Amino acid sequence: LHPGADEGTATVEFPIEQASAITARLIDVEGFKSEDAFEGKIEVMPDKKPEIAIVSPGKHSFAIPDAKVPVLIEARDDLGIARIALVRNHNASSDDRKVLYEGGGSDIFMNANELLDLGDLGVRPGDVIEYYATATDTLPDTPQSASTPAFQIAIISHEDYRNFMQESTTAEDLKAKYEAIQQELKALAEEQRAINDELKELEQKLAESGSLSEEEQNRLEELRQQQEALAAKAGELAKKMQEEAERPAVFDIENEYKETLMELAERLGEAQKSMESGQQQMQPGASAEALQQAMQDQQAALDQLGQSDQQFQEQIQQANEDLAKIYKLLADVEQFKQLNSAQQMLEREARTYKDEMSPSLDEQIRLKELSENQETIRESLERLRDDLRDHAKEVETEYPQVAEDAQTIADSIESLQIPPTMASAAGNLAEPNAPQGHADAREALDAMESMIGFCEAAQGQGSSQCDLRLRIQMAMNPGNTLGQLQKSLGAPAMGQGTGQGQGGGMGSSSVPFDMYGNEPFGDPRQQESPFSTRRMHDAQAEPVPSDAFAGSFEELATSKSDDLNLEGVGGEHVVEEYRPLIEAYFRGLAEEES
Repeated sequence: LHPGADEGTATVEFPIEQASAITARLIDVEGFKSEDAFEGKIEVMPDKKPEIAIVSPGKHSFAIPDAKVPVLIEARDDLGIARIALVRNHNASSDDRKVLYEGGGSDIFMNANELLDLGDLGVRPGDVIEYYATATDTLPDTPQSASTPAFQIAIISHEDYRNFMQESTTAEDLKAKYEAIQQELKALAEEQRAINDELKELEQKLAESGSLSEEEQNRLEELRQQQEALAAKAGELAKKMQEEAERPAVFDIENEYKETLMELAERLGEAQKSMESGQQQMQPGASAEALQQAMQDQQAALDQLGQSDQQFQEQIQQANEDLAKIYKLLADVEQFKQLNSAQQMLEREARTYKDEMSPSLDEQIRLKELSENQETIRESLERLRDDLRDHAKEVETEYPQVAEDAQTIADSIESLQIPPTMASAAGNLAEPNAPQGHADAREALDAMESMIGFCEAAQGQGSSQCDLRLRIQMAMNPGNTLGQLQKSLGAPAMGQGTGQGQGGGMGSSSVPFDMYGNEPFGDPRQQESPFSTRRMHDAQAEPVPSDAFAGSFEELATSKSDDLNLEGVGGEHVVEEYRPLIEAYFRGLAEEES
């Protein structure tokens, strides 16, 4: 060891190549050795490669030309991350590499974010952005790196985006989107009201005593700062509302909504001016007259916010609530039709065994499975009967005829004894009494099919009544909004031949890719879908072969941890119309790469 900078320290450096022991003794200037020695062990641990994952989107995506796509990257290393970079290209151009994080290597876990502004990239429909991320660790001399699989963003037109969104957006989703805007308005009003109340107390104390204490002056300054910040929030919300108003509508009725949003954005701008004027009067040492003027400005802002909230409720949220109520009943009727299709499949399979008086063991096992499927359909039908009655009560005032139709369907399910007949079919199939089991399944199917015509008429009547109410009572032109919303009702209620629920009815559509269309108040479907969620233990998933994109649509899922279920026809209604578009995009990529 060599003496250090002061008398109490000594240092030494030597390479560590394998695990070993270390011993240290001290020798003073007169040559005397220390009686005790420091002893220890040195363990050598290999420096592992870093791990990195793109957790959002984390899958192939579609986006309109002016979308903003947030890319969230997670990386970790056993000793420390030195660098994270994003590599991307446009239509197979030369790669562009951007370092998102560069540090001293002390952080073993690091997040990095990048917002891909496609508008700035000048993309057009048909273009493809390909990207992946890399992480580098802190191993001296020979740093190690790791990379994620490469993902693509296929650029589609606004019309294609509109069609996709109609396929996967329910009436509740539409309602939630605009409720998010209204909640921001309400939050502004509540915060403004709280400032008003506190300022009124300070103004009264100033009027009574002629001055404010130091503590009260400090509180006045805090309120002034709160008012200034609130004015900035109002300006930001007004800008977001204006941008949303200028964006193409997904549903026809949103054209009416966007006109209202533009009016509200202007009113919010006036509220912002009142807030700014009020906060200027709230300077330290302000007079009672100045605070009174500030209160008047704040009240003017509060009035603007209150009127905006009322207009929003009357012209947007009330229409959305009507759409959501009718949508529930349309979904119920669609669910009945899907259960009818499931019963058709079951009856067809049971027909195979209708003459089997002594079924073999294999046939008995299959009959048992059919029995379980029949029981699942029966339980679903009974729940649907109850839902029809509950949802009918919600609309019986505004839509009495629609409510009556829904109640008729529920009563018919009961009067025709469909659930008991299905229960009998399930029991006989399990016994096994195949001939009687099939006969019961056929009887239940006949009863259901006798109702299909009425169900389809009820769906049409529900749409017509809702359209009429929106046009007359709310002075809104809904266009084909309900027809567009009905696109998301097509998922079958039962898995093909499995008897297991695949969602169905209300907004069950799921697609194994993400869609981006610049929705500032939130895409109702969650842009980071459950299929793209990844954890660090999956970060070293094998890169996706380039030819994987040319095959069937199911091969678009790329993460090993994806819990993707596309059995049967559970989600095909969402993308069937656009399957050629999807496959063409990625088949083209595969051909170019090969």
